[in-house]
Amino acid sequence: MEVPYESHPHCVGDWQRWYAFLCRLDQARIDAQALDYDGAYNAMLMTPEDRAMYLEFMENPPRFQEIAGESFRVPAWLHFIQQEIVGSPVLVLASKSSPPSLHQLEWVRIKIQIDGNACNELEIFAVNLPIQKCVFEKFIALERNFYQSNIGWDQNDISDFEFYRESLRQILPSGVTCNKVGHWLREAFYPIDFTREGIAALVDEKSEIFDVLEFAALDQDAYFLAILTANCD
Repeated sequence: MEVPYESHPHCVGDWQRWYAFLCRLDQARIDAQALDYDGAYNAMLMTPEDRAMYLEFMENPPRFQEIAGESFRVPAWLHFIQQEIVGSPVLVLASKSSPPSLHQLEWVRIKIQIDGNACNELEIFAVNLPIQKCVFEKFIALERNFYQSNIGWDQNDISDFEFYRESLRQILPSGVTCNKVGHWLREAFYPIDFTREGIAALVDEKSEIFDVLEFAALDQDAYFLAILTANCD
C-alpha cells in the first residue's frame, strides 16, 4: 500500500485523511477485480468527495512517495503509469535524445511500456509539467478513447492518426495539435506539438515551468509534448 509521505505538501497536518482515502481506493480496486474503466481509479466514477480529493492529489506533480520517506526508483509522478493503473495520466515535455538546451528544467530519462498488448518499450527524456486543473479529466477521457486499442502495435494507418487528431480537437482545449508529431502516436503515449498555443492550453500558468516554456525558443525538432497514460498490458 503506497501512501503519501507525511512531509508531502498535501499531507502536512492531514496525513490520516489521505491515508484513509488511498485505502478506500485500494479496496474499491480489489472489489472491482480489475484496473479498468469500471474500477476505482476512474475519477469520474467516484463519490463527489473522493473525486475532489483524487483531482487535488493527481494534479500535483510530486504525486506519491512511500511512507518510509524513500523515493520510488522511478520518478514519483510516473509510478502509477509504471504499474499500469488507469486514470493517472501526466503531461510531459519530451525529447528523443539528451536535451541540448532548456537545461534549467529537471529532465529524467524514463522507459515506459507502449503499444498495448505488443508491450513495446519507449525511452525518452522527460520533464513533468504541472497542468491546469481543467484538463486532467480531459486527459482521462483521451485515455479512455485509446485504452486497449493496441494502437501503434503495427504501423499506424492514416485513419488512426485522423481519429487521434479528431479526439484532440473534441476533448482538449483549442490550440492543441499533433500536426508535426502524430507519427509518434502509440497506446499510452499521446504526442502533442510543442507550441505556445499548446503550452497555454495545458500547462499551469502559475508555475515556474510555464514561464520557462513561454520564453523558450520552441524547437519542434528537439522537443514535443506528450500525455503518458497506463498501457493496457
